[in-house]
Amino acid sequence: MSKALLFALFSSLLTASCVLIGQGIAAQLAERARRRKAIAANFILELGRATTPSELASSLKINSFQAQRLLSSMVDDYYFSLRYDRKAAEFQYGFTEKYERMKEDQLLSDSAIVPIYDPSDV
Repeated sequence: MSKALLFALFSSLLTASCVLIGQGIAAQLAERARRRKAIAANFILELGRATTPSELASSLKINSFQAQRLLSSMVDDYYFSLRYDRKAAEFQYGFTEKYERMKEDQLLSDSAIVPIYDPSDV
C-alpha cells in the first residue's frame, strides 16, 4: 500500500473516532440535563408552589446562577412559567394552571396516574 492510502485510511479512522466520542459526550450531557430538570420539577411538585432559584440551589446543592439557568431552561409558558413577585421582588418559577388542571383531571379519572414532569415531552 502506498503511504498516501495509509494516511487517508488513518485520518478517516481518526475522524470517525472523534465524531463518535463527540456524540457520546453530547448524549451524556443531554441525559444529565434531562435528569436535573426532572429533579427540579419533582422538587417544585413536592413543594406545592412556585420556587426561586435560591431555594432550588440550596436543595440541589448548586449555586444560584446554575439554578436560575436550570429553571429558565424549563420555561415553556404552557406547563412551566416564570413569574415576577413584586412584593418579594424576586422571580419565581412554577407550574402553570394548565398543568395543575391536567394533574387534577388525571386524579379524577379511573386510572389516577399523575404524570411526573418530563422535560423531553415538551
